Amino acid sequence: IPAVILSLKDRSKYSGTIIYSHGNSSDLKGSLRFICAFAGQLPKFDYLVYDYTGYGRSNKRETTEQSIIED
Repeated sequence: IPAVILSLKDRSKYSGTIIYSHGNSSDLKGSLRFICAFAGQLPKFDYLVYDYTGYGRSNKRETTEQSIIED
């Protein structure tokens, strides 16, 4: 699964990880722009952003409930 992790440099301020699943008409590239802007509002978190089956750089299988579970 294509994914990007944005991590804090100062681990002493770490509060958790936010896993971001983009909407139906987006992909990893569009999500990164959003997350970079959003991260300034919640700076104590790491962010995991990914493309699920059928979107962006993932494989081109049909997106179904089962394929997302398998991801």
